[in-house]
Amino acid sequence: MAMPEVSELVQCDGRNYTHGRGGHAVDHVVVHYTGTDASAHNNLLYFSRNAARASAHYFVDRDGTLRQSVPESDTAWHAGKFAMNQRSVGIECVSAGEDFTEEQVATLAALVQDLMARYGIPASSVIRHYDVTGKECPAPYLDPDKWEVLHDRITGGSTAPAAKAQWVQKGDGRWWYRHADGSYTAGDWELVGGKWYLFDADGWMLTGWQRKDGHWYLLGPDGAMLTGWQRVDGKWYFLDDSGAMATGWRMVGDKWYFMDENGSMTQGWQRDGGKWYWLNADGSMSADEVKMIGGAFYGFDSSGAMLSHSIGLAER
Repeated sequence: MAMPEVSELVQCDGRNYTHGRGGHAVDHVVVHYTGTDASAHNNLLYFSRNAARASAHYFVDRDGTLRQSVPESDTAWHAGKFAMNQRSVGIECVSAGEDFTEEQVATLAALVQDLMARYGIPASSVIRHYDVTGKECPAPYLDPDKWEVLHDRITGGSTAPAAKAQWVQKGDGRWWYRHADGSYTAGDWELVGGKWYLFDADGWMLTGWQRKDGHWYLLGPDGAMLTGWQRVDGKWYFLDDSGAMATGWRMVGDKWYFMDENGSMTQGWQRDGGKWYWLNADGSMSADEVKMIGGAFYGFDSSGAMLSHSIGLAER
């Protein structure tokens, strides 16, 4: 694939890059995103006028236009590690966090494949900034599956636009999640965009209370699984990190709470295992203290159990 035309070259300020490569050969390409809406042209101007202590060789605008800031023969400061900077060409794609446009991908692919051919760089050495330092760059392609698709396209593994997984809504308002290959999850959970969703046997996204594998889960109006304290119809419920509704005793933070068999947080007196416990107005258990309840004093040991010598025991 031929090297795309460089439409503009604005020399980077000498305070932002190193002349030469210290005798190192180029053997990597590092892909970045700018993290702002500023155009590639404006990025070139910024790095040419300011002591940013950073730079990149190329910038690809949303319309696919290619611009250059640092000659390939020099070391741009882009990857976070100087040793990698000396061995790599850094390419910034204009994006505030959204996926690269088709025009950007086409230009990026032409540039990357030309660099691979000229420097003998294998596809495995076309990497993200994230792969060098762990920085979340390029943010739209931190997900390994998304990066794999983009990587295949820009290194020549695939030239066809990749199908995208996406939410699809039916006319009656129900939603399902279509995978890139057209398939969908049915009767199970799926992690989408960092949130868990549950789908029925026909693949429709569920909301509200749902029972799965012996546990109750609460799904928000948008279908996303909820965790932590949730108030429903005037009652409090606690959902653990897996989303499962808690029953019985549960420590949350440094306090104990008791949820009844329906998962509702209880207050007041609670008898369990032949012992009495007191749950405060916020549901937390009293422990290692004396409290006045209903005009009488009651003592509670460190486990929360009411002491047998408590004043007021007879009234119970």
